[in-house]
Amino acid sequence: MANRHGLSLPAVHPALVAISPRDCAGPHGLRKERDAARSPYTLKTHVENLAGLIDALDLHGITFVIQDWGGPIAAAYTLRHPERVQRLFLLNTLSGYGHAELGELTPWFQFVKKHHEAGTLHEVLDHLDVNVLSIMKIIGFENSSAVDANWIAAYSAPFPTRDDCIGAIEFPLDVLLGRFLPYVREGFPLLDNLKAKPAMLMVGMKDRAIAPDVQIADFRGVWPDHPIVKLPEAGHFSQEDAPGTVVSLIQAFVQST
Repeated sequence: MANRHGLSLPAVHPALVAISPRDCAGPHGLRKERDAARSPYTLKTHVENLAGLIDALDLHGITFVIQDWGGPIAAAYTLRHPERVQRLFLLNTLSGYGHAELGELTPWFQFVKKHHEAGTLHEVLDHLDVNVLSIMKIIGFENSSAVDANWIAAYSAPFPTRDDCIGAIEFPLDVLLGRFLPYVREGFPLLDNLKAKPAMLMVGMKDRAIAPDVQIADFRGVWPDHPIVKLPEAGHFSQEDAPGTVVSLIQAFVQST
């Protein structure tokens, strides 16, 4: 896997799996499917999708590098398939199993709630091919100097049509409406499987989607003595705001665990 900056990671570990919102199409083509009845965008669906992909590739000794929705997805997967997972590197995300108090809605979820209640959420998020940068700014993207034509093309590419934007709408609604909670609760009896794994959290302290203090509390609730790194000038997209630091810390974490 190489990111937009050309920082190659396969040499770090042979079973490195990175999960972020853009990577959740999976083998069943969820990103393309607009009919929620046929292909629901839920935490459970995406964990099952990931499990199918990992089974097909027969991966073992996995290092999860997980951001945003990747946190709950990889955590739920690890609970159910601990024999395949070696370690987890969390990046501006949470597992959902640390009993953290969520508090007030963050600016991103205030935005989602406002447009959901007004019936305009599809209107706003159905055009990520042209407004992805504006949406990322709301969520927490700080490194504007990185933006050029190639950057815009890379982040717009997954969303060429309205149908391709459905995940960006349904993911936050799964949280806002509490649809994900029953599946999270199902995993609590298996929590020791998650606690047993080496883990590290990196937090962009200007995150406007998931409050940094909530990320830290959730992480401490599962892994009380494991390392946390705070990036004061990074937002929700730490991989864009501080790419060199992120890759260096992933390498160090893998080598030390």
